[in-house]
Amino acid sequence: MIEHFQEKVKTVNNFIPQVLQTGMEVVNSSDNNSTTRLCSAVLLGFERLLLVNAISKSESVLLLKFASDRLSLPATHINTHSILGLLVTCMYADISEADENRLDTAELKMEVVSILFDRRGLPQESEVITGILPTLMSDLFSSQDIMNKVIGEFLSEQQPHPVLIAKMVYEVFEEQATVGGSSFLQDWVLLSITSFTQRHPLAMAIWSLTCFFVSVSSNHWLKGLFPYVASRIGCLDEVDEKIFLLSCKDFYDGIRHDSHKSQTFVSVFQSAGRTELIYKTVLEAIAAT
Repeated sequence: MIEHFQEKVKTVNNFIPQVLQTGMEVVNSSDNNSTTRLCSAVLLGFERLLLVNAISKSESVLLLKFASDRLSLPATHINTHSILGLLVTCMYADISEADENRLDTAELKMEVVSILFDRRGLPQESEVITGILPTLMSDLFSSQDIMNKVIGEFLSEQQPHPVLIAKMVYEVFEEQATVGGSSFLQDWVLLSITSFTQRHPLAMAIWSLTCFFVSVSSNHWLKGLFPYVASRIGCLDEVDEKIFLLSCKDFYDGIRHDSHKSQTFVSVFQSAGRTELIYKTVLEAIAAT
C-alpha cells in the first residue's frame, strides 16, 4: 500500500513510522520457527520500500540501525539471510545521492561493516558475509578506508575467522591493484609488516606475512599457491618457510629499485631478526639475489 499510494499515505500523520515500528516489533518477537515466514515477509517488505524510495532518509537510517542491531544477535535468534539482505539494501539505498547528503551515514555504515567482520555465526554464514564484503566496501568506501579496515581486521587477534579474512585480503588486493596500482599496495604492505612480525606465535606471524606477500604479488605462479598458504594457518614446517622466503624475495624484487621502500623493508627485518632467526634468513635471501 505504501509503495503504490506513496503521496496519499504521506499525508496521514505518522502512518509510515507506525508501519515500520510494527514491522520491527514483529521481527523482534519472531525468535521461533513458527514465525520465520512472517519475519521474512516483513523484511522483504522493508527492502521493497527502500528500493522504490517510498520512505525518507531518516527512516532508511532507522532500518539500517535496526538491521545492524539484529545482526549483532546470536545466529540462533535471527533469520540471518533475510536480515543480511535488508542490511545490504540499506547500505546501498542512498548511494546515488550527492556525497554531501551521505556524509552523515558514512560512519554508521563503517560501524555496520565492523559488525559484519565481528559476526560469530555458522561457517556457511561467515563465508557468505566475507564473500560480499569486498564488493560492498569497494562500492561504498574509499581505497584508504578499505585497506585500513581490512588490514586491521587481518591483524586483529580477536578476529573469529582469520582464514576467511585472509581470502578477503587477497580479493581486496586484487581489486585495489586495478584502482591504485602496485605502488599503492606496496606502501600499505610496508606500513603493516612491522605489526605482522610482532604477532605471536611465530607460526601465525609467518602465515600472516606469507598471505600478505602472496596477495600483493603480480607473479601468477606464486599467487596460485594462495589457497594452500591460507590453509596452513598455525603451521610452520620446511615447506612453509620456503614459501615464506619465496614470497619475501618476490615482494622485495618489486621494490628493489625504490631506495626508500627497499630500505624500509630491510629495516623491518633487521629489527625482527634480533629475536627470530627466520627474519635474518629473509635478509640473507634477498642479499643473495
